Parts: sequence; C-alpha cells; structure tokens
Amino acid sequence: MTREIEYKCLAWKVYFIKESIHVLDCGIPTNEGISFENVQDSDAIGINRKMHITCLDGYERQGSEVFICQLNGVWKADLKCKKIYESIGCYVDTEYRVLESGPYLLNPNGQSHCATFCSTQGSYKYFGLQVGVECFCGNEIRAHRSQLVPSDECNVLRCYNNPGEMCGGSWRIDIFLM
Repeated sequence: MTREIEYKCLAWKVYFIKESIHVLDCGIPTNEGISFENVQDSDAIGINRKMHITCLDGYERQGSEVFICQLNGVWKADLKCKKIYESIGCYVDTEYRVLESGPYLLNPNGQSHCATFCSTQGSYKYFGLQVGVECFCGNEIRAHRSQLVPSDECNVLRCYNNPGEMCGGSWRIDIFLM
C-alpha cells in the first residue's frame, strides 16, 4: 500500500495482482476557527459522507455546521467561523492619531481584514477602523478619556466593499483588541 498526501485530499492507492483501486476521501477539514466538538458517532470522512463541525469559542458561526465530502475529494460546506474581536471603544481621532500606525486604505475593509493586515505589519496590540476605508494599527491608545464617545458614533459608515460591517465614522475610530 502506498500513501500520497495532497493539500485538500488524502488519496490511497491499493494494488492487487493486475488491478488498481483508487480510493479518495477528503481528509480532516482545517478551516480556521473550526471545532470538532459536535462530531457525531455516525460522522465519517469518506466520499458522500458528512461531518458535523462547529466554530471554536471566540468565533461567530455563519452557515451550516454540516460538511459533505464530495466525489472530487473536497469538502462542501458553507460554514464560516468569523473571529470575534473585543471592542475597546469609539474614540474621537485627531491629526495626532489615536493609534500610531496608519491610516492604511484597505479594499475591502473590516475587522478581519484590518486585523490580518496589522498582523503582517508587526506585533500590534490594537487595530482600528475609521471612515469606512481606513485601518490603523497600534500598541498604545493615545487618547484622553474625553475622546471616548458612545459606540453609535462609530456605527456611521459601512466598511468599504464589506457592507455587512461598520467601520467607524468621520474622525471616529472604532478600536479593537487583536
């Protein structure tokens, strides 16, 4: 028996005297934020079999928890586990900038886009969203308590090319913990 491991698919070739059998399955799903907590006794990873998978704590579930292994060896699922970021608050920004790095114009913009971008720029503790398109990164919130305003002031503009999320307002930065 020989084993070949591919990125999304596990393939086994079993050789008999003059015939060869090629068996595929989908392997184990590796999407970010998934949990195998809801796997049931009847679940399996073979072709046309299903597996019940959910999201880890700290992730928001979007879609179904059922993964189905297709004939091509790829999981069919609409489950997305979206990381939930802790909001620190909404601040009035100034030319001095509440977070030290930015603005960076992201397309699309949003919590996961900005957090991912900031993680590629260095080891930052915070990220912030402002005026729909701007992303900021920082290790220090450089603001006076008087600059902290109600959160609805940061729920003014939709994120650029990501209308399901809000991205601050004009000179209002919504800050999140990485």
